[in-house]
Amino acid sequence: MESLKRIFVRSKPEYNPLNPELAERRFWLKTIFLVHKTVLPKIAFRIILLTLLTVFLNLLKQFAGLAYHMPIQVHSLIGVCLGLLLVYRTNSSYDRYHEGRRLWGALINCSRNMIRLVNTIERDLPTQQLSNLVIAFNYALKSRLRGKTNVDEFAPLLTAGQLALVESAKNRPVAISALITRWIWVNCRNCKENPILFQTVDTFAMQLIDAQGGLERIALTPIPFNYVVHINQTLFYYLVTLPFCMLNDFGWFSVPSIAFVSFALLGVEHASIEMEDPFGIDKFDLPLDVICTNIKENLTFLSTNQLRIESLVGRYDSEEATTKVREVLPPQVVELSFPTDSKTTNQL
Repeated sequence: MESLKRIFVRSKPEYNPLNPELAERRFWLKTIFLVHKTVLPKIAFRIILLTLLTVFLNLLKQFAGLAYHMPIQVHSLIGVCLGLLLVYRTNSSYDRYHEGRRLWGALINCSRNMIRLVNTIERDLPTQQLSNLVIAFNYALKSRLRGKTNVDEFAPLLTAGQLALVESAKNRPVAISALITRWIWVNCRNCKENPILFQTVDTFAMQLIDAQGGLERIALTPIPFNYVVHINQTLFYYLVTLPFCMLNDFGWFSVPSIAFVSFALLGVEHASIEMEDPFGIDKFDLPLDVICTNIKENLTFLSTNQLRIESLVGRYDSEEATTKVREVLPPQVVELSFPTDSKTTNQL
């Protein structure tokens, strides 16, 4: 009994807060009966219609004596071609989904690296405004990919003049990127004195624009319409005529057979549709809200803890500098950053 349990039921994996659904996916016995978070609710109506058609044809054959038969060889050949078409359709959609996630990962890395580097080369320069601009860029890009024009998510991060400029722009992320580059040039004294250093910092701003271009390419270049229509038409005629091929050989068993075949083919086709546009708000799409919140939390931490980070690496070793930092840091942070006894020092 214990050996059978090890075969059919996997041990419960450790909970991963970065991917809460990982544990659920590893229990195959639970996933095979899962309805929510699947395509089944969206294809159920078509499966029911095809199943009812099969039931109706069986009733006509049994009670009205109507005999009709189609050779199965044609559907066998079409089934192979249809399978190849669906595989190519699914792979194309998944490539778009995966590329979108890769580009958003690049946005996360560029945002973190930009603030981290500016904090390092400009030690006495508060970077909260730059952090707000980078956060606003990501939120504006998310809204653009979803076809929204509201600025409610990032309006509090901008000044009145900056917000007016962004609202007047057709491409708002580009307007914010211009503000980011200008902020770096105006406020970073070391970047002005060292062009190579400015180019290094500006490289991260360029990578933000590069990622935006890649994401816009995905959003504005769908899979060719005639290809999608051809697959839908072929799939429709295949499933509608399939019951006529199965009635004589399968009888009433053709009813569950048609339901299962419809579920398999329609499910793959609809899953590819869901992956084709990964920037929406459905549960199948990329978690852009979570990604933008993650960027906001990371950049806010880096920009608001700049002085504390400096203090922990020993830069503020004079009494005058220590007093300056104590005036701007919260008491609990001061207690951690400037230990007063050897015990606290050892803990750091």
